[in-house]
Amino acid sequence: NTMTAIDQGNGLYQEATFEKGGVVIRTPTKDLGLRVEPHDLPPRSEYLRSEDRLIVSSAKPKKEAEADQRLTATGNAEFRDAARTGLGHKIVFDGTRVTLEANLGGMASLYSNKRAVNQQQVTRAKKFIYNSVTGVVELSDSSGGTILPGR
Repeated sequence: NTMTAIDQGNGLYQEATFEKGGVVIRTPTKDLGLRVEPHDLPPRSEYLRSEDRLIVSSAKPKKEAEADQRLTATGNAEFRDAARTGLGHKIVFDGTRVTLEANLGGMASLYSNKRAVNQQQVTRAKKFIYNSVTGVVELSDSSGGTILPGR
């Protein structure tokens, strides 16, 4: 796996690109030695995986500002948190919003991780925008289904 790093403007923009994809797991913890398994994520964790390319970037509008972080996964990409699992060609995650996009002619899928009686658990669309904080899902060009509350 090849990694390319960019640092522009004294740390105002940083980017790392993993050319053969990879996995990122975000877990809120103060325990730097915490062992995290992808199949058993701690509470409030997020998982992002891709096969072709994974870009991790952070940008600051000003030196003293908080960094905006963004993860972009391309090629058989997967996102997962406690409420939902998403599959698509491209997934962009900015810490709150998850955008799932299908490849040309395909559909992205969004699954509810919670089961409900007589409810379809998967929805397919060309594009989803999922707010991982509020649980709100927006979609375009859907094939139908029901978006269940994730929390």
